[in-house]
Amino acid sequence: MRGKTFLLLFTALILVSGLSYAGWRYLQAPDHNCTACLRPVHRNTVTKALVNGKHKQYCCPACALSDHQQTHATVQVTSLTEFTTGITLHPETAFIVRGSDRTSCTHHQAPIGPDKQPVHAHFDRCSPSLLAFSSREKAVAFAREHGGKVMPFADTAAFFQ
Repeated sequence: MRGKTFLLLFTALILVSGLSYAGWRYLQAPDHNCTACLRPVHRNTVTKALVNGKHKQYCCPACALSDHQQTHATVQVTSLTEFTTGITLHPETAFIVRGSDRTSCTHHQAPIGPDKQPVHAHFDRCSPSLLAFSSREKAVAFAREHGGKVMPFADTAAFFQ
């Protein structure tokens, strides 16, 4: 009887451990983190692209476009997400506000250097912020309130080439 109880408890422990690991792996899945910077992907800045023929998801347009600069991979943005509504946009029709005071991709803590002091970041692949909008009017209204430059997505992508 004692052996059966031990076996049952051992089996339960293995099952709970396996489920915990599976849950942890699910939360770490690429669908929840940016392909390039590993930051969380927020619903209002999701950017999808084909990179050398493979589908990838990014936290923002800046991350997707800077991937080409850093890896020299062929990056074709296939969809953007409107910042204010969360709707999916086609890149050909989207307008971008570049460099506003709003971004969902910032780190809230400065990285710590070997001397245990905060390190000033000289480069952040998500900066300046690139926020997508479905119309020039929406982008201009947003830029009036939050700053930044309004341009068609095609012009923004050309800047990163």
